Amino acid sequence: MATRLSFPAPPSIAAIYLRALFDRRPRRLQPGAGPIVIEAEAGAVQAEAGRLAAYQDVCQLPDDGRLPLTYPHILAAGVHMEMLLHRHFPIRMVGMVHIANEIELFKPLSAEARMALDCRLESGRTKPRGDEFRLVTEALCNGELAWRETVSFLAPAPARERRAPAAAPELPALVGEWAVPADTGRRYAWVSGDWNPIHLAAMLARPFGFPSAIAHGMWMVARCLGRLADGPVESGARLDVRFLKPLLMPGHVRLHAEPPSDVGERVFWLVSAVDGMPHLKGTWNPGATPD
Repeated sequence: MATRLSFPAPPSIAAIYLRALFDRRPRRLQPGAGPIVIEAEAGAVQAEAGRLAAYQDVCQLPDDGRLPLTYPHILAAGVHMEMLLHRHFPIRMVGMVHIANEIELFKPLSAEARMALDCRLESGRTKPRGDEFRLVTEALCNGELAWRETVSFLAPAPARERRAPAAAPELPALVGEWAVPADTGRRYAWVSGDWNPIHLAAMLARPFGFPSAIAHGMWMVARCLGRLADGPVESGARLDVRFLKPLLMPGHVRLHAEPPSDVGERVFWLVSAVDGMPHLKGTWNPGATPD
């Protein structure tokens, strides 16, 4: 039977992170662990104008009067964290790895839209690389489904049990290039509420096995979307991303993308400007063309 949580509004993220840092649950599922299902709902979800503007600035997204495709993820973060810290979820949140993200837009959301959130967290398969989980979030506006996100993440196995990285891929045309300053993680944390220490400073990231702080995955996604989207995002838009390699900060990246298909879909890669190794690979479909 699923555990069901309900919130009148998304919880405050700052207080939740303090709890997460002192969490002492295991890093992996214990042998014989059964299926995990945790559901949650929240109402009265709305972007605050100042925070939205700051997010658009950090992610280089246009202010077009609509919520960016990636922004409901930010609004749902407090609910997500409460689900991951619930006593029925058996693994500690800090140390888990975001491996994939899919976002679908069913109807455009204005910057002032009021939404209700419905979320479902469930366990997936255990593989040599670790234990997989999936978190599906739906945003409803006026009772209608407007936006859906599926986050896949991993409680990783020890490094010695993981597969060796693949070689650098052949890449399509270059469509963008930018530097990633060392303070990018802290700037994004201020606008997103994601204060995971691996993104903030080298001294905080080293205990988790990183030589320096790494960029937030959803910041990378938003920056790519800002370069790929041509005008406001319309109904039917879909973004599908797989995270492949952490982006160490400071860094320098290049965005490569195939030409649009007959339906406007583009496959893209964000890679290191130094060695061409990919940080993420994705597919972008802009959805319906407005009349």
